[in-house]
Amino acid sequence: MKVLGIGDGMTGGAALIEGGHILYAVHEERLIRAKMATGFPRESIDKTLADTRTKPEEIDAIAVATVNEFFREEAIAYDGWLLREQAPLKEALLNASSIVNQVFGATPLLRKSYYDLKALLGRMRRKAIDDHLRREWGFACPIKFIDHHFAHACSAYFTSGLRAATVITMDGAGDNSSSRVYAVRDGHFRMLCNVDSFNSIWNYYAYITHICGFKAQKHEGKITGLAAYGEPAYVDILKRFIAYKDGTTVNRGRVFYWAAVKAIEKALPKSFKREDLAASMQQVLEDVCSAYYTLVNFYLRRLGLLRGFSIESRLPLLDYRLVEYAAKIPSRMKIRGVSDTKYIYKKILEGVLPREILYDRPKLGHSVPMKNWLREDATLQKWVEEILSESSIVTRGFFRYSVVRRFVDEHLSRRHNHSHRLWGLVVLELWLRAWVGPASPVGARTGH
Repeated sequence: MKVLGIGDGMTGGAALIEGGHILYAVHEERLIRAKMATGFPRESIDKTLADTRTKPEEIDAIAVATVNEFFREEAIAYDGWLLREQAPLKEALLNASSIVNQVFGATPLLRKSYYDLKALLGRMRRKAIDDHLRREWGFACPIKFIDHHFAHACSAYFTSGLRAATVITMDGAGDNSSSRVYAVRDGHFRMLCNVDSFNSIWNYYAYITHICGFKAQKHEGKITGLAAYGEPAYVDILKRFIAYKDGTTVNRGRVFYWAAVKAIEKALPKSFKREDLAASMQQVLEDVCSAYYTLVNFYLRRLGLLRGFSIESRLPLLDYRLVEYAAKIPSRMKIRGVSDTKYIYKKILEGVLPREILYDRPKLGHSVPMKNWLREDATLQKWVEEILSESSIVTRGFFRYSVVRRFVDEHLSRRHNHSHRLWGLVVLELWLRAWVGPASPVGARTGH
């Protein structure tokens, strides 16, 4: 069975799948030379059919990502959100929703009215795409429009090689949702959780991107990078707008689009620092995403290592039935108060284990004693000093040597424990030496 996949949103394109295998895929931006091209991917469809020597009549089905969206006849470069009109009707609807929410509040009825109107416009897009595909290429096969987050989840699951998995999707918005959690078994999906797009934390990440002077929904990576240079000084302010509560993200500010941007700007100090705002948004994102969806709370926190050291994070393989059962256990049975964790686990073991083991014995970790090694082993100290030498740090140009030197001095003098930071820096330098080459003066770097 041959299936043609089509996406007409930002970074749209086409793909051909046969028998569950991806034969071909291409982004529209590569063909029309328009960054993050958004709109009907005419060139991608032509290229996919031509390069695979596939005739339209050989296609058994067509899957189009996203059910309700606005239609753009010709693909153009996506220049960002909150910046300029690329789809006048879409911009008008977003602005209207922003004003209504600001004036009347984000009531469920108003949100439903917005979604109903968007669904009406979505039907116009679906008809237009159906007409184009049948008229221009002569496709006679069924054409099915796939829910935005279900499409994301399918991409993750069917390329994973796993029979059973828990799949989490999170983005700005798509088909009225900003996140979904699915339990999947042998290709059968069961939705466990859904977060309304009004409560999207990624929309707030976009607002901060705009406030910092970059292009929303395009330059978020710059916020991630800038965050490393700042301090999370405005976390409390941002958490008045978006936070985690009862297993989901909540738009506490009850604002959307331009109304949200203006409300955040008003709440921030006039002399706010961009790097501190970026660090604050990154911290809020990590806090909310870590707490989001109680079942995977522990595992998502471990993913924070990815941000710090770019390492592989391996998560335990769990039976899907255990995953589904654990998801139904109320939070009050998992934690009581601030520090009484694993509540239900401890209650079950009462009468089996002595109380002093269950409740009074302090937790003992099994981490590598890097802190002591770096302070007490002269050979290791000398090795670290060489790896993090001034010449290496300065010529790489990634970090300020004065800061790295301070970490080393404070750790050796026992004023602070910087073992994880120092070990991360050491591993990074060793990786660079292995795969990039030895540190060399800036002027000697070829191609830079």
